[in-house]
Amino acid sequence: MTLRQRAIPCDTVRHWRVPGRVLHIVQVETVSAQASMVATETKRKLTWKQRVLIALALCAAGVIYAVAAFLDEMAGYAGDRDGLVPVLLWFLPPSGIGALISGLLLASGFGHAGKKGWALSLVVGLIATTLSGAIGGTLIFPVFGTGLGAVFALGHMVQFPPLVLFWLALMAAVHKIAESVRRTG
Repeated sequence: MTLRQRAIPCDTVRHWRVPGRVLHIVQVETVSAQASMVATETKRKLTWKQRVLIALALCAAGVIYAVAAFLDEMAGYAGDRDGLVPVLLWFLPPSGIGALISGLLLASGFGHAGKKGWALSLVVGLIATTLSGAIGGTLIFPVFGTGLGAVFALGHMVQFPPLVLFWLALMAAVHKIAESVRRTG
């Protein structure tokens, strides 16, 4: 049985589904003629290197989001701003560690193709943000910090709605980086 006989056409002529893999037929324009190439994308688990790269992207996004949320929190602070930098420097490492750990745990939810991949990244991004806040809060203030960190991470989106758009942009960047990491192997 040939590959063409086993393949099932779906959506367009250019995509074929074979059990365990998806074949993408790509048209390439050349000067002399048109050539067709077939690229195979198999469903496989992330390697440790891929998981770490996606976790580092999520860590960077988590630290950037933490800075934005912290600065939003301090925007109305009328007191002495000399203590702002040390507090920010004390606050960021646990936030980064929390984001890195949640990234390592949830990296497999990012970078999938299509609309379902984007939806999965959104859901996993919310879970990762909550988990990052909980881990970072635990490192800053054990026991009580677990709940406070999770509330701080998500509560700022409710309190300051433009931060939601910023968070969505960060999660979109993590998703695109994860797509690239998955594609390049």
